[in-house]
Amino acid sequence: MILFLRMMFFIGFRSKKQHKNISSSDFDSLVCKFVFDGLGHLLGESISIEGDLVIIKSEGSYLGIPLKHVESDGKKIIVKGLVDQQNAKRLGERWRRQEEKKEGFVYDK
Repeated sequence: MILFLRMMFFIGFRSKKQHKNISSSDFDSLVCKFVFDGLGHLLGESISIEGDLVIIKSEGSYLGIPLKHVESDGKKIIVKGLVDQQNAKRLGERWRRQEEKKEGFVYDK
């Protein structure tokens, strides 16, 4: 019985993080689109997908928004729910630093 409860405990709290493979049609529907929040305010433009994040260029900074929080209608992307701006900026800047290390990356501010 105790073994069963321990197994249920660990199974219930294991990581639910899934690495979803992005198809080319999903990539095309999410990149180079204007991104709006739920109230219709412009956040910026999507420029890349990295893992499970959509990278958005927004007024000289970069934002990283999880894919599960965005939906696209083909012409624009809408972020569902509230955006934690500090965390989004942290994730976006982490992406920018990684891209700067790659050869041929051009960063303009």
